[in-house]
Formats: sequence, C-alpha cells, structure tokens
Amino acid sequence: MRKYILIASAVFGTFAFAACDSGTTTEQQTTSTGEVNEAVAGDTEALTEEKKELIPFMARASLMQIEMGRLAAEKGQSDQVRQYGQQMAELYSSKKDELRDFASSYGVSVPETLHEDQQEEVKKLRETKPEDFDMAYWDEAIDAHKDAIDEFGSTLKSEDEALANPFSVWARNTEKEKRAQMEQAMRFRLDQKDILRKRSGL
Repeated sequence: MRKYILIASAVFGTFAFAACDSGTTTEQQTTSTGEVNEAVAGDTEALTEEKKELIPFMARASLMQIEMGRLAAEKGQSDQVRQYGQQMAELYSSKKDELRDFASSYGVSVPETLHEDQQEEVKKLRETKPEDFDMAYWDEAIDAHKDAIDEFGSTLKSEDEALANPFSVWARNTEKEKRAQMEQAMRFRLDQKDILRKRSGL
C-alpha cells in the first residue's frame, strides 16, 4: 500500500510575558523551535467530510491571524500589541504551510483569501483610529481565537484520541495552542482597560 508522510503536530510553544520599567513588553518563550513531528499514514486513514471542511476553515482562520497580526505589528500603540501581533503573524504563517501539506495529502483545496466578512473585519481594524487600535485589536484577536476553538471542539468532540489520525492530532494540538493564545490576549486586554481607566482618571 502506498504510504505518504503527513505532519502530525507542531507545537509552537507557549508565551511568557514580562513587565519592564518602561512598560509591559512581550517575549515568546518557545518550548520547541517549531520542529514538526512526522507520522506515516496509510491510504485507509481517510478524513471524514467534517474534518476535511476543517482544513479550509483553519486556513482562513490562519490568514485572519496573519493579516490582523501584521496590522498590529505596524499600527499597535503598545509593545504588547506590536509583539503579540508579530508573533501571531509568524506562527500562523507556519500553520498555513502545514495545512497545505495536509490538504495536498487528503486532496482538499486550501483557500488563499479571506471570506468577505473577514475582509470587512480586517478593513475595519485597519481604519481604526490610532488611540482606539489596541483595544480593537484585542477584541478581534480574541473573537477570532474563540471562533476557531469552537469549530475545533465541534469537529473533534466525538473522536477517540487513541484512534486519532495525524491531522486530528495536529488539530488538537493547535486547539490547545489557540486556547493559550486567547488567554494571553484576554489578559493583555485587561491591561489595556486598566491603562484606559488611568488615563480617564477613573
């Protein structure tokens, strides 16, 4: 039986964020250097239609994080926003490459553009006033992470982890990463709210 190589998982690490005297900065603590574990899967390990649909969904979710991350790196008013955005752009560029490999192996098309509603969200963020940008970015980033996590949960909830194929393993790892990323963004949003309250004298 013909066998082909699939990427099983890529763990891009967790983030550790430290506060400096000049303000809060972010730095990525990677528990790996982006190494990708390889797994061999036979032709019998076909994906269900539901899981095949997860590939283009996640491709667009990755594109969304890339576009928003680039905007954050360019327009962010704080170190937190700029550094987090840059990290998201880099992480999800790698995720997109991994998805292309899965798509090729399973015969699934990968979209290279955002949905119209996603394009509108990016446009709205791009046109946000500088003084409002950081909070707007955190809101959008958190919502995007949550949407992806919900989709992962819906698709993978009934699967036996012991019988998971390489794509499912990758998806579960990515879901865990996204939860950590969302939690970090939520903490940063709280920091931003505190800053805004202090500025307003409340």
